[in-house]
Amino acid sequence: MRHTTFGELKQITEELLLSDNPGTLEKAALRLHQLFSDITHITESPDDVRESTGELVSNGVALAPIDAARCVLDSGRTSKFLRGTCAAIMEARKRFPVGPVEILYAGCGPFATLVLPLATRFKPDQIQLTLIDINARALELARGLFQAFGLSDYVRDYIQTDATTYIHRGAAHLLVIEAMQNALSKEPQVGITLNLAPQLCKNGLLIPEKVTVDLCAYDPRLEYLPRGTCVNEPVSSSTARRPTKDRINLGRVFELAAAEASKPCATPNEFSKLSCLPAAGFEIPADLEARYGLLLSTTITVYHSLVLGEYESGLTHPVPLFDFSRANRGDRLDFHYALGSRPGLEHRWIARGACDRS
Repeated sequence: MRHTTFGELKQITEELLLSDNPGTLEKAALRLHQLFSDITHITESPDDVRESTGELVSNGVALAPIDAARCVLDSGRTSKFLRGTCAAIMEARKRFPVGPVEILYAGCGPFATLVLPLATRFKPDQIQLTLIDINARALELARGLFQAFGLSDYVRDYIQTDATTYIHRGAAHLLVIEAMQNALSKEPQVGITLNLAPQLCKNGLLIPEKVTVDLCAYDPRLEYLPRGTCVNEPVSSSTARRPTKDRINLGRVFELAAAEASKPCATPNEFSKLSCLPAAGFEIPADLEARYGLLLSTTITVYHSLVLGEYESGLTHPVPLFDFSRANRGDRLDFHYALGSRPGLEHRWIARGACDRS
């Protein structure tokens, strides 16, 4: 028999999937967090130390259950990922019409937020879930939620393992991963994707479809002003009343996309032998005005037109490069993506004279 709060879960899910009102989405995300917290008894001061302890995996740090639970409150992230996953399930049902859509959810956390609410929209013979998390306590809490809502028959398995090295033995039609921070730093999104995406069935789907990081020049004076604010300039200035967020996009630094990530390596874990992945290099314009700094801008294409742009989520807040100064104009900036225990984009400056000699 389903938990009496199943109706509340269904209502919250509908709001997160259908509403375009930011205020409604924020309230729905808060209600979802409260509902799940009440059932699991997870709190900001947990008695179980496992709920507040992160786990080091092969290519990053997995959040502690309490921190993963808090991610629900990011309403932009929760709503867009739920909508993208729902749309991907419907597409997967067309591509794989025989049997349920097999969903692999890596880094599910204590709430399995990006798939559990969708059980209000699909039946267990339409979707089957395999939930993966490195943290045993997170899996215990997720299992308890499915049981509380009477949804245990939606879950094929709960697997405690490092998703960056896990080998899946069954079919996987849809892979859902949200283990990232802005600019793909710290958490193992890249490592998990490179390991599991090649294990998808042919024509399988990946959520998110694409994560991109671009290099931009920006004016720090304007970047963080309230939207619509203008800066008054002298009347003779061509930039009088310049709008908020003055940007120059310098190009793509790094892209994690389904099409490339799904290509099989020589072995499923071949990428684990690498210490870094290639990224772009840039020559900083010598005439770039002194007011500009540099930042990394993250965009997440969850599924097709469902995109998380800058500032829509904590996952897409820009990352300034604080070592950029006026002396760097004309220099070269080279990036690579570092794997290992502290993943993320790293860069080095090459002085203009050295660039000319190379």
